[in-house]
Amino acid sequence: MVVSIMHLPPFTIRFFRAALALLLIGPAAFAAPEAFEVGPAQKDELPGGKEADGIIGDFILRNDKLEAVIAGNLPLRRANMSTFYGADGITPGCLYDLAMRGANNDQLTIFAPAQQQGAVSWVRVVKDGRDGEAIVETAVTGANHAGLARYHQYQLKSGWEGVRIVTTLVNEGAEAKTVNLMDKWTNFTRTGTALGITWADAIDPADKTGYAYGLVDTPAEVVPAKPYSLGSGESVTVTRFLAVGTSPVDALGAVAAQRGAVGQVMGRVRAPGGVAVPTAEILVRTAGETDANVGVLHPDEEGRFVVELPAGRYSMTFTDLGRAEVVEMLTVKAKALAKLNVEMPAAAAVAFKITDEAGAELPCKAQFLAVGDTEPVNLGPKNRAHGCLDQYHSEKGKFRVPLPPGKYRVIVTRGIEFSHLEKEVTLAAGATVPFTGTLRRLVDTHGWVSADYHNHSTPSGDNTCGTPDRIINLAAEQIEFAPTTEHNRLFDWRETIDRLGLSAEVQTVPGMELTGRYAHFNAFPFTPEPRTQDNGAPVWNDDPRITAMTLRDWQGAEPDRWVQINHPDMVEDFIDRDGDGQVDGGFRGLATLIDGIETQNGSTTDLIGGRPFRIGKNAAGQETVQFLREFIWLQMLNRGHRYAA
Repeated sequence: MVVSIMHLPPFTIRFFRAALALLLIGPAAFAAPEAFEVGPAQKDELPGGKEADGIIGDFILRNDKLEAVIAGNLPLRRANMSTFYGADGITPGCLYDLAMRGANNDQLTIFAPAQQQGAVSWVRVVKDGRDGEAIVETAVTGANHAGLARYHQYQLKSGWEGVRIVTTLVNEGAEAKTVNLMDKWTNFTRTGTALGITWADAIDPADKTGYAYGLVDTPAEVVPAKPYSLGSGESVTVTRFLAVGTSPVDALGAVAAQRGAVGQVMGRVRAPGGVAVPTAEILVRTAGETDANVGVLHPDEEGRFVVELPAGRYSMTFTDLGRAEVVEMLTVKAKALAKLNVEMPAAAAVAFKITDEAGAELPCKAQFLAVGDTEPVNLGPKNRAHGCLDQYHSEKGKFRVPLPPGKYRVIVTRGIEFSHLEKEVTLAAGATVPFTGTLRRLVDTHGWVSADYHNHSTPSGDNTCGTPDRIINLAAEQIEFAPTTEHNRLFDWRETIDRLGLSAEVQTVPGMELTGRYAHFNAFPFTPEPRTQDNGAPVWNDDPRITAMTLRDWQGAEPDRWVQINHPDMVEDFIDRDGDGQVDGGFRGLATLIDGIETQNGSTTDLIGGRPFRIGKNAAGQETVQFLREFIWLQMLNRGHRYAA
């Protein structure tokens, strides 16, 4: 380990960051700020990424470091179901996407300043950047919004690593109003607050993108966490800086730099022999009188990192799966450069080679169960393929999984039609243990296809599983046909399947799940219309018959279209529509409009165990008997109704 501090002028520190940016993003570096509306001719300018939601009619705000998307004042404009939901859940005028310039690595679903939602009066370009500043403004006039006017300005200058967001609320009414100044953003799983700055890591740390925001130039008496009272004619302004970086610490440093002088930390993480450790995570905490979690720092593919931090003393814990952690202390001084180079020990790992009986590699799933005194392993977030809690899902048969030293029972599977492999392995520090084997087909399914008609990934909004991760998950479980059924948007997984090299394993057709308060419908095939709201999907209706008919004929009648109800209320839909206890046939005619019913949804154990009903309460608090949908479906079959399930 080497630690050194050099005092450098601010220009020199900025030069290091600019040089690094030039290497990362190429010719876009040093570009002047821009703000413009996206038309059909500019749709390819919209950034990409896991959570990218930009469409034609939105606004792009960008400079040499970043690119952001502000949602336009468009019909039904919303990102996905992780944002505000319901009739007033539209979010035009909010910041939807934020990524480093050219990286196509957006991980942000929404940033809603002061919880902005609902209809707006306008979204427009105030400054296009030609004078050195680009501004997009969202306005909600008081005349049409109960006397409370809201103005949000998204400001950007060259060299900034974030967007300055200025919100002004004006009480134009005759009575005092209490307002909420708290911002809303993506529901990140790894997040925290340090040094007065809120930070968050990408849902999958391997995506190496972090965000942070904090107040700047805001009066001390304005505390967003507390309700704020506005008298008639009074106004309040809140300014915060929302930054993006290669890690939460990188983004936090960019916010801190907006507040005052910072120092720079530069270093590299390597293993014995000088091999880079790009998978390392550096956990940063303040040291001394305060102990705050500053976030995680991700090195690049060469193991290098460059970040800014406020002056102070920090503990830096270097971690990586399969390696013993290394802890170093570091002092950061304002306008100075501190260098920190660390060598980590070699990693312990299991190296797999899994094939079928013909010797071809197979997608599969490996599970690692701790034995004896070995601690249970956590390979990463549960919603990704390459390391999810105690599992690893692989799109190919040859892969390597780092693990802490110890003893494990390793189980390799590929769905229910193949055999499994199981053996106990003992991992010594720095050692790699081979695991080879053949998965044999045990069930002859010639002429049949293993299918799953209901799957989601992150575009749905109700989960954060990456689309590639979901596809790998399906292949590892030997699902051969999975129509694309993301919530409330037409989508097609085929490009992702092809990119993963899994077209011989999994097939799909583009489709959707149309979702509202009650019955949800899966339907396919359709043709997505990229860069439009919901990719051209229809709108859900309270009456399931109207929803079914809409899907049946959307984009023109399609004789092979499949329409199914997901997890239906079997009583309401087919027996007792108004819930008065009298049989009225439910939504009469619904059965003629659908092809199938998704019955099994978690209650099978109760049914097999002889419990076809549950005791519950209705909206009035009265005790009711709630029959399981599987039981009702079976009784419908007994009565001669042939509903596919």
